[in-house]
Amino acid sequence: MQINKDIYVKLILFVSCLILCTSCNKQSIKTHIPTQEQIHQFKMQNNRVIIDEKDINNLFTVILYENNKQFGYYVLYINSKGEFTSDEYFSLKGDNKSNEKISIAGQSSSEPFAVILFNDKDLLSNTSTIIIRSSNGTNGIFQMEERKRSGYIIPLEKNDRNKSEIVKVELLNKRGEIIYSQ
Repeated sequence: MQINKDIYVKLILFVSCLILCTSCNKQSIKTHIPTQEQIHQFKMQNNRVIIDEKDINNLFTVILYENNKQFGYYVLYINSKGEFTSDEYFSLKGDNKSNEKISIAGQSSSEPFAVILFNDKDLLSNTSTIIIRSSNGTNGIFQMEERKRSGYIIPLEKNDRNKSEIVKVELLNKRGEIIYSQ
C-alpha cells in the first residue's frame, strides 16, 4: 500500500507543478501607445483634418478627425508583437435637416472613452462643461478650455464588472446650467 501512496503523492506534485508552470508562463496581451514619430507619420499618410488626439491609459492613442461627409476616429497602438496597428471607426454626419446638435461615439468596454462632435457652432460656443452619464452609474466630466475645438475625446472611468454604455450627454454653460441634453 505504501507504494500506491507514494505514486499518488508524486502524481499530485507533478500535476501541481505542471499547472503552476503553465499558468506562470502565460503572456498577457498588452498594447502600448505608439511613438510621436509613428503618430506623425500616420497623420501625414492619412491626410485628415485632426480635431483632437488623446492617449488612453498608455495603451493606445485616439485621433478624432472630421471631413465634409463624416467624422471618425482612429485607435493607434503597438500590438503584443511590436507592430504598429490602426483601427478606424467612423460615422456619417447629420445633414442640415437633422436636429442632432452633437454626434456621440466611442468605446464602452476595456478602456472606455467617448467622442463628442459639435454639429452646432452656437452650442459649442456656449458650452463650458460636458457631462457623460453611463449605464453603470459612472460619470465623465470634462471642462472645456477657452480655445474650443469642434470635437473632443473624453476618457471615461473604467468599470471591470461589465460593459457600460453612454446613456446621456449633458452640456453646461459657464453658470453650470444645462443648455443641452441628448
